[in-house]
Amino acid sequence: MGFVRNVFTVGAGGVIAQAMTVATMPVLSRLYSPLAFAGWAVFMSVAVIFASIATFRYELAVVLPESDEEGINLLAVSILAATAVSLSALFFIPFLGPRLLGDWLSAELRGWLWWLPVQIAAVGIFTSLNYWLVRSEEFTWYSLFQTLLPLATIVLQICAGLMKINDSSGLIVGSIGGQIIVAVTLILVFLRKTPADLIFSLSWSRMLKLSWKYRMYLFYMTPYTLMGSMRDRLVYVILGRFGTKAEAGFYNLSARLVNVPNSLLSSALRPVFFQRASGKNFRQLEELVDKVLKLLVFVIVPFWVLFLFHAQPLFALFFGEPWREAGLYAAILSVPALPLVLGNWLDRAFDVLGRQRLAFHLEALFAVVSIAVLFAGIWFFQSTIVAVTMQASVITLYYCVWLVIVFKLSSFQLNKLYRLIYVGTGVGIAAALINWILFILFPGMASFYITTILFVVLVGMHLFRERKDIFAIGNLSKV
Repeated sequence: MGFVRNVFTVGAGGVIAQAMTVATMPVLSRLYSPLAFAGWAVFMSVAVIFASIATFRYELAVVLPESDEEGINLLAVSILAATAVSLSALFFIPFLGPRLLGDWLSAELRGWLWWLPVQIAAVGIFTSLNYWLVRSEEFTWYSLFQTLLPLATIVLQICAGLMKINDSSGLIVGSIGGQIIVAVTLILVFLRKTPADLIFSLSWSRMLKLSWKYRMYLFYMTPYTLMGSMRDRLVYVILGRFGTKAEAGFYNLSARLVNVPNSLLSSALRPVFFQRASGKNFRQLEELVDKVLKLLVFVIVPFWVLFLFHAQPLFALFFGEPWREAGLYAAILSVPALPLVLGNWLDRAFDVLGRQRLAFHLEALFAVVSIAVLFAGIWFFQSTIVAVTMQASVITLYYCVWLVIVFKLSSFQLNKLYRLIYVGTGVGIAAALINWILFILFPGMASFYITTILFVVLVGMHLFRERKDIFAIGNLSKV
């Protein structure tokens, strides 16, 4: 039962973190305007692009060595790389002016771009030490810090808004301050729990040797991650530069909300699955993967369909009438989010299988096509909605193909994946029919409440019937 116990331990932190994020979104949406969200999104996008490669992805390798001495030396490599990249970001800041961001975004961000190195370094250190917690199987601490980060960020953002710092500065202060607080706290915990003799095993020669041994992370996983970050984050720069101020804010809020299920499941499953997969034959995990995917389909698909039927009224209800249009963006973005949430927790399979080069080539091709499609949609159709829809179609196709490739590389039976697609389609059609019938019988939000209760009961009954398989997942991790 170790797998299930660790997933629930890690997942508890994810649940609390996502619950806080969702619960406070209506507060933030009333304290800050769409323009403030747009400026914050652009700042964070630039920070995330740098931070995603700050460690040269050596933090992923921290889990792999058999000895803790090698693991901690890789941890040092990761942290040193993050420090170097954060300082190098200073050279790029002068280029992030009106020519790239546009006049209104440059004015909105003002001097905040010079804080980018602080944010990048804090994220790099936080990420690196989190993977040390995974290696040490300190999943309780891992869960705690997943909760502490959004808590510190949200509290600071709300305080800034109440102090009438209602432009993007309030949101940016919260992000930077929250990240620093959590990174410093994590450093203190690491120093307290790590034996002194292990820390003294650090040496430049070991670091150099290990950085070369795991150079695949530098040469392939770093560009791979960069491509993914640019694919996800350049959309904010493009919308902020060529769209309207409100559209960039709508996209930011809707993307954050739609990503909640993915963040929750990935944060719960990925670290535990990666830790298990790194120590055994990946082919032996087929049954585990199949059972988890089936459970996810039956739990997620009905509520996804429910969201499609009620996206705009829900946004107006929870975030205020000015945010109603953001519901349309959320409905569009939820389509590629479905295959993403089903398979994203498997993305470390490329590391375990030693196929980082293939992962990079796939991500590079997809990132270029995705960004090109978005830009073409805005350029030729002069419509943000059309552009986002075009990009969402490409993203959906990619995630489906990506999942097939993972199954083939892992020597899993593809017919199991195809059966999963058939089942998911059937569940989706049934959910849509139920929504349509109840929408006719009970107009307005009444149909939403009734359908939600019905789906909770039906999904709960299914989980109860499948309880033996759920508990069996824990035993599969011991194979």
